[in-house]
Amino acid sequence: MKALLTTGWSFMRILRTGMGIAALIFAIKDHDVMLGMAGGLLLIMGVMNTGCCGVNGCSVNARPAKKSTTKNTGEEIAFEEVV
Repeated sequence: MKALLTTGWSFMRILRTGMGIAALIFAIKDHDVMLGMAGGLLLIMGVMNTGCCGVNGCSVNARPAKKSTTKNTGEEIAFEEVV
């Protein structure tokens, strides 16, 4: 847990944490529950280094795609224009 909190601080993680803290301050000042929940979510996302999809949940797969086993028959696809 200590390693999670002390390593891997990127720009987005700092931004999420800062926005969460700011939202919580404004929520407490204005007595706004919804802003407080949103600020708490942003703060937890920043501290725990997670995003909306999880850590690297939306990243592109680094492995190349498998080659297709079907052979190209060379047939041409015919298109029809619709007016």
